[in-house]
Amino acid sequence: MERFIYNYIEELSVDTRFKILQQNPISLSDKLLLDYHRKTHMFYNGAIKRNPPNKIYVNKVVDVHDKFVKTMTKRGMSHNSPLQKI
Repeated sequence: MERFIYNYIEELSVDTRFKILQQNPISLSDKLLLDYHRKTHMFYNGAIKRNPPNKIYVNKVVDVHDKFVKTMTKRGMSHNSPLQKI
């Protein structure tokens, strides 16, 4: 499963990755917000496994993730999977 997720992340174009990382979560539907939140976890896991991990990219993903989580909690959704900066 991990290899599948890593391959999926690698197949996403750079434009798609940056599109997700630059989204304003307030303007997203609940479904898209949850999908982008899930993808930030995938980006994070892929970036952490690189040797050495790209600290700037990982921390950017965490910042975006936190924005998504803040919006999710404002909408009454729960979240139990925090990410840590490196």
